Amino acid sequence: FNHMRNFSTPIYVLFFVLAGARMGISRMPIWLWVIVILYVIGRSTGKMTGAYLGASITHSAPVVRRYLGLGLFAQGGVAIGLSIMASHHLGKIMVTENLALGDAIISGVAATTLIVQLIGPPTVKLAIKLSGEIGRNIAKEDVINSWKVADVMDTDIVTIPENEPLSRAAQTFVNQDYLVYPVVNRHNKIVGILSLQNLKDILDDRDSWNWLVASDVMAPVQYRVVPSSPLKEVLEQCNQLHIDQIPVVKESDGDAPVGILDVAKVEQLVDKETLRRQQP
Repeated sequence: FNHMRNFSTPIYVLFFVLAGARMGISRMPIWLWVIVILYVIGRSTGKMTGAYLGASITHSAPVVRRYLGLGLFAQGGVAIGLSIMASHHLGKIMVTENLALGDAIISGVAATTLIVQLIGPPTVKLAIKLSGEIGRNIAKEDVINSWKVADVMDTDIVTIPENEPLSRAAQTFVNQDYLVYPVVNRHNKIVGILSLQNLKDILDDRDSWNWLVASDVMAPVQYRVVPSSPLKEVLEQCNQLHIDQIPVVKESDGDAPVGILDVAKVEQLVDKETLRRQQP
């Protein structure tokens, strides 16, 4: 369809330039206008009937059967092509003293095409409105742009005290789903991050787990966000820093953790919300 659109527009332009140069609306006889009106009514009725029957045969949704025909009024490429061919072959046949059959066909099709091109866009908009499709072209970017960190963060946060033995801290990774946990001091202020990567460095030395504490192997907090942060900016920053999970801290106290943002879970939530908003 994209390839067809590329050359259909020049054909429309050429047709109206060539046909319009010869068409004189004031010189069109009454009987030709009657044919034009009947043609518009007939083609529009035919398209609506054909769309309804086709949708019924293929068991399409009721909304497609009812409103598809309204969106086809402005389609006239075949008629334009046939009228150009007919004007070449029938240009010498006179239907009146001053009007050749080829010119009558060109003038009639040009007039009908002009009419349906004028009424087509409003009927397309009406069809989209009646079918409930307006505002349903929702993309993931639209959902992300409308959300903040507070909309998707996990508030059921698990923290690890800085003086907790590493053997007990490691058990947190077994019992929970996250790969990163905030390490806090006795005032519940975040002082670092403990991740599986930190534990991998000492996996071979299991004896040291009994005397090492979380603060001995934790990493500094590379990035933290607040609940009001725009989700789009946070995801972009996570992508640049190659971070999958980041701590969320209080607005008023940048050291007090209040949640965790999991990029993988965010993507799942965005997918679900996108599908929900696309439903009529």
